[in-house]
Amino acid sequence: MDREGKLTFVNSSAFGFFRYTEEDFRAGLNGFNMIAPEDRARAFANSIRIMKGERLGHTQYTALRKDGTTFPCCFIQARFIGGTAAGLRGFIIDITEQKRLEESLRENKEKYERLVQLDALGG
Repeated sequence: MDREGKLTFVNSSAFGFFRYTEEDFRAGLNGFNMIAPEDRARAFANSIRIMKGERLGHTQYTALRKDGTTFPCCFIQARFIGGTAAGLRGFIIDITEQKRLEESLRENKEKYERLVQLDALGG
């Protein structure tokens, strides 16, 4: 996307992730509108930092599909032309399964800690 957020290139995978059509793309889409409202200000602020040359690593956001559904993802890095930031390039990685696994691990850890406490109390 360019510096204002207008998408300038979208591959077929992005259409699948976000459920927009090529016609939607040709009509003009803003990449920031594809981020859930609660993450949009942070994504915009991070995009400014990235275009100034700061490396943020894998930043996670909640992506917003055309139909209003969401999915967790990480993406966004600067796109430089002739040494100047010309916009942003995103490699969208759906991390839904990773988030499920993290939650399952957290729940299992909590169960284990409760069992250890019960055992320590003689119960």
